[in-house]
Amino acid sequence: MTTATHATEPVLVERAVLTNVRPAPYGKVRAICRFCNEASRPARADRDGEPDMFELGAGWSCAPYPASYVHEDGTKGSLWCCPSCNRRLYAGESLRERQAAVTAAKHAPGPWSIDLRWSKPHYASINAPTHSALASVVWCMDGDQQTPQCEANARLIAAAPDLLALAHKYASECAECGGTGVIRATTSGCSDYPCYDCADIRAVIAKAEGRA
Repeated sequence: MTTATHATEPVLVERAVLTNVRPAPYGKVRAICRFCNEASRPARADRDGEPDMFELGAGWSCAPYPASYVHEDGTKGSLWCCPSCNRRLYAGESLRERQAAVTAAKHAPGPWSIDLRWSKPHYASINAPTHSALASVVWCMDGDQQTPQCEANARLIAAAPDLLALAHKYASECAECGGTGVIRATTSGCSDYPCYDCADIRAVIAKAEGRA
């Protein structure tokens, strides 16, 4: 007597969603700094979807956690720290101080817009999705006539969150340093040095975030 056998359905295991990494082209991923949200250079992903530590570049560090581990802030997986934040920690800044400094520097989320409906005479309001009248900008300087310079100032301020986001994006995609801001020394006895290709844009980011 023979018994019928049934093929077993393959079990599909869903990979844990990692909110501390960001997808990159060609199946690679970027680590996201737990403090300042700086993105690393693209790196190969391991079987859990986390970046290969040896491909992130000099200065990055990792506090390993299971891919499914949920932190208090709702993020999952390992915690990453970028070279800039690590330098401050190595200099004696505590984790709490680093977090407080970055949190204090964060701006209201964009997009920002110019609103003339409820503005005071001669002023325009800059609004954010979470803040009404985030800032007031001079709109009229010559009597009651709006001037092109005032409008240009207001539009530049309103575009600030988008410009900062683009600056972060381009800095993280620098081809010369792989988005780390540091060129790794290839000669024994020599030290790593800042990447000159993205130094200017990183200086602008630091200025915007109160780190310069």
